[in-house]
Amino acid sequence: MNILKSSELIEKSEYQKLYYHLNFNEIWQSLFSGINQYRFFNISFPDTHHIKFTPKQDYFHLNNISNLSKHLSEESKTMLLDMNEAKVFSIKHKKRILCYLHLDWIISLQFLKDSEEENLAILEYLQFETGNNTIIKKIRHINGTANNRSNIYTVNQDSVIINLLNPLESKNINKLSKNNYTLILKNQLISFMEISKGFDNNKLKDCLKWINRLCNKINKNNDITSDIKFSLKIRRIKRTNKKGMYIANQNTIIVDPRYMDSFAHELGHWYHTYFNPEIVDNCKAEKFAKNFAEMFKF
Repeated sequence: MNILKSSELIEKSEYQKLYYHLNFNEIWQSLFSGINQYRFFNISFPDTHHIKFTPKQDYFHLNNISNLSKHLSEESKTMLLDMNEAKVFSIKHKKRILCYLHLDWIISLQFLKDSEEENLAILEYLQFETGNNTIIKKIRHINGTANNRSNIYTVNQDSVIINLLNPLESKNINKLSKNNYTLILKNQLISFMEISKGFDNNKLKDCLKWINRLCNKINKNNDITSDIKFSLKIRRIKRTNKKGMYIANQNTIIVDPRYMDSFAHELGHWYHTYFNPEIVDNCKAEKFAKNFAEMFKF
């Protein structure tokens, strides 16, 4: 279950990473300097307001791209293949155009960020394609800089915040539909909710109804006090392969908005923490959460 709107090619943080590696202003200027091709694309202008990119013949089968694809997921390969079709952009969309032209780099950077292990083949690909001999050093530097890492314990200023215990501390609730706001207020297990930007209200509505059904079932069969109500953060989980997590000492469930189905599993971890405290072994806890999720399938 994915509650995001149609996804963009790149996250803002990844765009900033590329901007750090390359002089994007110089690249942008070169596109309008009279050149008729750039990287894998031929360039033309249908009119004064649009720019057209036509992939060079069999670009996906060039050695470098083929080698890169072997290290990526099927989803990433599909994204690259999608670029086989000619695209027309309004010249106003500078970020979108630059990201489209460097999608292979973006996918590579995203892979390196999400993977727990370095992939030298992809690092070498980036170094070769960008012509930047220090790109490996730069990527390692950025990935190791705490200031560039999103902190799951903090609250993003653009997020919707619903504080059910202290409503005056809620913010950005105007981004929610009235129906979704009401659904959140009806939940008896959640004390605090954060929803990061980019969500689709219609998709969110179905998801909140599903979450409420699970929580209502627990609420009917257990005594729920305010001190065990949990916080729910719906935000991208980066640099790990996790789709969700439960942080016991924070009493917080975090779910990636692309994988909302993982909520049931993390709810299981919350449940055994308070109602089956004898479960302390990690393997037993995982088994319980897995069975708990299956038990609440609808």
